[in-house]
Amino acid sequence: LQTGTLPMREILIACGDVNLLKQLLQEIPAQTYKPIATKRGANIAQKLANRGLVEAIVHEALEDGTTSALIQELKQLQPTPKILLIGAKKPDARTYPQADITLHYPCPGPVLRNALRQIAPPEQDEANLESWRLFYRELKDRNATLDGLDYYQIMLIPRDAPHHVLVKAF
Repeated sequence: LQTGTLPMREILIACGDVNLLKQLLQEIPAQTYKPIATKRGANIAQKLANRGLVEAIVHEALEDGTTSALIQELKQLQPTPKILLIGAKKPDARTYPQADITLHYPCPGPVLRNALRQIAPPEQDEANLESWRLFYRELKDRNATLDGLDYYQIMLIPRDAPHHVLVKAF
């Protein structure tokens, strides 16, 4: 069966608290994301322009207090990244209407990973779906060849095999 690996995606992680920033970096799936970490929000969006960033985690309390400005600037990038806004208490969605998801942090790991799946780009889901389609086609092709075979041929044993060979093959 064929297996493939998906390329790592860059994700912005902006958090004013260094300890929380380190904790976030440890909790995001390392095999999926290549993090870009910052404590400040000023001029970050301009530095990320043309990098194809599609996901961001922004903490409500940045070191320079530019959370709203960062979110607005990120939403002007092409492609437009989806933003997971986190805070010590769940941030008010009315205060930050451009955030796609709000979540209190720290939170249990599965909750954070679920939120990350919600902001993941849809093409990743399509790539996963295509790998399942390839698997299904290969399985279907293998099963089609079994129709003309008898039990001995399927088990790859000769017809006149002794009993202990049959038991071992089974």
